[in-house]
Amino acid sequence: MYCAVAVKLFGTDGIRGQFGHYPVVPDFFFRLAGAVESFFFQFFHKKYLKIAIGCDTRESGEVLVNALIAGFSSQIEVFKCGILPTPALAYITRKLGCDCGLSVTASHNPYTDNGVKIFNVNGEKLSAKFERTIEDLVQISGTSGHTSSARVVDYGPTAGEAFCALFSDVGFNFDGDVVLDVANGAGTVTSPPILRKICRNLTVIGDVPDGRNINVGCGSENIAALCRAVKEHGGAVGIAHDGDADRLAMVDETAVPVDGDQILGIVAKYLLAKNRLNNGIIVVTDQSNSGLDSSLGKIGIRVVRCDVGDRNVYHAMLEHGASFGGEESGHLILREFFNTGDAISAAVMVLRIMAETGRPLSSLKTDIPLLPKKLHSIQIGKKIPLGEIQGFDELLNSLRKAEPGYGRVFARYSGTENKLRVLVEAKTAPIVDKILTFVCEFLNHKLT
Repeated sequence: MYCAVAVKLFGTDGIRGQFGHYPVVPDFFFRLAGAVESFFFQFFHKKYLKIAIGCDTRESGEVLVNALIAGFSSQIEVFKCGILPTPALAYITRKLGCDCGLSVTASHNPYTDNGVKIFNVNGEKLSAKFERTIEDLVQISGTSGHTSSARVVDYGPTAGEAFCALFSDVGFNFDGDVVLDVANGAGTVTSPPILRKICRNLTVIGDVPDGRNINVGCGSENIAALCRAVKEHGGAVGIAHDGDADRLAMVDETAVPVDGDQILGIVAKYLLAKNRLNNGIIVVTDQSNSGLDSSLGKIGIRVVRCDVGDRNVYHAMLEHGASFGGEESGHLILREFFNTGDAISAAVMVLRIMAETGRPLSSLKTDIPLLPKKLHSIQIGKKIPLGEIQGFDELLNSLRKAEPGYGRVFARYSGTENKLRVLVEAKTAPIVDKILTFVCEFLNHKLT
């Protein structure tokens, strides 16, 4: 159902929500197409647009893709890419010279959710300012009821092949056994063929999508399945994606997960040694472990922090002239290859480091010691600005005084769900647990 009242549609990473509920309904996606078309015509003075569209493996994907296509006019040429990882869609957008790319996905969320991420001609996510403009335009876009007049080009198999071709000659081979978990998601079509050209032996799990099993018991958000598989197959390393394959999680040869900040540190250290870390800078978000700053600072790498979201990381990278950055959640941006987070290019980079150094991942991660930390999500009923929660600052000050090992507390609302995420760092794990309990109990009482 159409909402006539202007609302905030875009979260931290695109539009996302439960399929069948506004805004993730065909009628809204029809309207969104009209708004996107109007935006590019008005602000980029275009008269004819080329748009690439792809989706992940959710059963609602095709319905929403078709709704978008139906909303475009005869001035639009649509390259329908089928099931395709979000970073691959961003790449195809650039490769074809498309004005816009639309990836229909809800990333790591359950199959009942869906959404869309929007890219410009350079394969970059739109700025918050441009997203707000599209939100305004969607309020006045036309109603459904006409037959689509857009020209549609079936680019499905070709899109995946074009992305895989980028990795056809990476210049190294990995001798160890690799386990890959593609989360029953979009990475199913690209990551296995890419890694089979590099790895001596590859075992793939989570590669039988049925429209409803995306991210279920597998993938980067459910790493236990990968740990079991690495142990069972004697893998040298485990690699996991999320549903749209823009996040990377890894497991070492002992079947122990590797912290995302350690992956960031390992790659940054390697790039510095190869003179490929522009300005000696890595960009991370406020959620990255403070231990990363001290670990990398010892070898001359400066850590720059920004707000959560890989789009924010990318724009901070541009601002500081950085070539590498990412989020501890698994979005790694290697600007020499792509302008957005990509799981497979990051995974290939780590495999290269392991191959060149001859060191297992369990050894490499010891170069990046981190502070003990925990991240906990609180289901909330209302979002009150944290600075306006009475007594919150006083609580933090009292904990800081009472606990000599206090590190930091960082809290932020999810941009896509009704959750508050609380991160606590401290010198020891018991202090982390103690502080986290106090903070979460306090905030849970205030926000439910």
